[in-house]
Amino acid sequence: MSEIKQNIQKNIAIFRKKANLTQKELASRIGVAPTNLASWEQGKSTPDIDTLFSLCSALQVNILNMYGLSDESKQAIQSINKLVLSSDEEKLVEDYRSFNDEGKEKIRDYITDLSDSPRYKKYSDISIEKHA
Repeated sequence: MSEIKQNIQKNIAIFRKKANLTQKELASRIGVAPTNLASWEQGKSTPDIDTLFSLCSALQVNILNMYGLSDESKQAIQSINKLVLSSDEEKLVEDYRSFNDEGKEKIRDYITDLSDSPRYKKYSDISIEKHA
């Protein structure tokens, strides 16, 4: 497999995860079967050029980033690789993603309320590093 095809394979998954989309959600946005998307991410096949542009549009990614030819794609790969979740955290993310927009908003409101209370924080100096 060529280097560009390997980059596309990895970057579809990386940028999809960065956009907090499941394979099913992204496939629906670009009008393909989820099995096609899974096949691309696994390197079993590659999207045609029109579909690749649809992917880039849905993920709000420049085609050069998808090809892995820019610094932004390299930074995205590094930030995804740094993210390691415990099984409990993975379950929380999975549950959050299963909610509709209204449910997600309620969760964000609840977390904001909890964050404002020092009672629930393990450490008083907790800070979360956010990547742009």
